[in-house]
Amino acid sequence: MTIKDITLNNFRIYKGENLIDLSSEGKRNIYIVSGRNGFGKTTFLMSLVWCMYGRNMQEVDDLYKKEIEDQGGYSKYITGSLNRLAKTEGEHSFSVSILFENINIPQLGPCKEILIKRQYNTLTGSEDLDVLIDGYQSELAKEVGQEIFIREFIMPIEIAKFFFFDAEKIVNLAEVTTNEQRKKLSRAYSEVLGIKKYEDIRGNLENLQLKLRQESASAAEKGQLEKIKAEVHSFEEQIKENEGKIVDLRELRNEKNKESRDIQEKLIREGSLITVEELQKLRQLEEELNKRQSDLQTELKDSYDIIPFAIVGETFLDVSKQLENEANFKAAQYKEENVRGVTNKILTDLLNTPKPSDLPIDHRVHGFYADSFEKLIRKHFFADTPALPDEFRVLHEFSDSKKERALCTAKQH
Repeated sequence: MTIKDITLNNFRIYKGENLIDLSSEGKRNIYIVSGRNGFGKTTFLMSLVWCMYGRNMQEVDDLYKKEIEDQGGYSKYITGSLNRLAKTEGEHSFSVSILFENINIPQLGPCKEILIKRQYNTLTGSEDLDVLIDGYQSELAKEVGQEIFIREFIMPIEIAKFFFFDAEKIVNLAEVTTNEQRKKLSRAYSEVLGIKKYEDIRGNLENLQLKLRQESASAAEKGQLEKIKAEVHSFEEQIKENEGKIVDLRELRNEKNKESRDIQEKLIREGSLITVEELQKLRQLEEELNKRQSDLQTELKDSYDIIPFAIVGETFLDVSKQLENEANFKAAQYKEENVRGVTNKILTDLLNTPKPSDLPIDHRVHGFYADSFEKLIRKHFFADTPALPDEFRVLHEFSDSKKERALCTAKQH
């Protein structure tokens, strides 16, 4: 399936009929839409979403949902899509059409072309949708409903989430938080990955099994089945009715929200504590703060990969200090042995040195000089022996190579 051409008629900045030809020539089948800000790229994208899904466009992107709510409902939102110059010239309607080619509809087979055209009249508030297959009205589209036909046979709205979006949408898809958002995204993945096709096949098999069981059921069982079917049909009708009420209530809620904002601004104009300009600034500040919060959340997520290293880094530092102290402890032990060894050698040599017979040396003299020699030797030859904490204990007993590897790792982190 490819898009052959798109026509925008009086849609927003596109005054009159604007035909965009996307027919391919050989292998050249990629088109790039570019332009400066404000030249209609986003409007062009929005026109495609509106043409395909109408009031359900808010299910494609939360951006449209927010804009519709801010405008006070779908009707007020879409009415503003009429080109302003065309409106001053007395025009009341605008439209967008998309011509697809080379589509294979399972129930119909290959189709050369399918045209989808959506038109809105601002005077009557009516919206019309036409689906033409090879130039003719489709009975299948009439039977299932043209909106449903587009969503079931052309492009499911779940796939549209991955098809119609700006680059920023990629970030939004990665930041889903609510269960409702996760459900929608899961359904979209199912469509894109083909999981839904598998589920449909499985459902068809289950329906076939159910049909075979129905044919072999007794009269009483068939009667009970018909009763259940009637109840199911009744519930389905209630569901449709309630869904319609939900849409109407959502539209009413948007209108009331818009009225509330208008009343708030009116009260401000009539003597409230702040001006309309200040209110607008507060709203702008709120949007900026929300964006800042989103940016900070993104930065926090980016730091998740670094946090474990920051936590481990302190432990690495403690290990590094312990290994250095153990190395100093070994050096101190070695020097202590040298001090004692040198002291003993000197005292031994002194004792063995011939001395006058009239020079008495008792154990007190010997002890005094032994202590003095040890202090002097320590002072003049081993003064750089490092001091260690009183509670120091050897924990690792690494070899020199292991110690160097551990210290190198600690420095890296």
